[in-house]
Amino acid sequence: MDWRCTLIHTINDILGKAGLAPVKAATLSIEKTETADWRQVQSRISSFGGAGWLCVTDKILLLPQVNGPLADMTILSGELSNGSASLHIRQSSSGWELYEMTRYDGGEQLMVEESFISTQDKDILLTYETYWKKGGSGAMEPFASRFAGFSDKGGTN
Repeated sequence: MDWRCTLIHTINDILGKAGLAPVKAATLSIEKTETADWRQVQSRISSFGGAGWLCVTDKILLLPQVNGPLADMTILSGELSNGSASLHIRQSSSGWELYEMTRYDGGEQLMVEESFISTQDKDILLTYETYWKKGGSGAMEPFASRFAGFSDKGGTN
C-alpha cells in the first residue's frame, strides 16, 4: 500500500466516525483563458451548460433558472458545474478570467467534498470539491476548489 492509500484510509476512518464525506484520490486539471470581450464570456456560459450561479452588478443569478439573455448584465464572477467539469468566471482588470476545471478519478491529489448553505435560498446547498497535493515541504496542501453543483438540504448531488 503506497502513502496515498494509507493516508486516505487513515483520514477516512476519522471522517467516518464523525459522519463526514470520505477523501478520494483524484486529479484536477485547470485551464485558464482570458478575454476582454464580454460576448465570449456569455458564449462560453451558454455552451458550457450545467447549473451554477452568476454575480452581476445588482444581484446573484442561479442558473439554469435565468429568464432572458445575459447581454444586458455585467458579470462580475460566477461558477457553473456540468458533471465532472466546472467553469469559474472572475472579472479582472483586463476583462475576465475563465477557469475550466475537470476532475478525473485517481491520481496523486486528494479531494474533499464540502457543502455550504446558499445565501439565496436556505434550502439549497452549494457543493465544492477541494483538492490537496503534496507541497514543497512534503506536507499535503490545498491548492484549488471547484464548484461541483447544487443539492437540496439533506440530499445528494
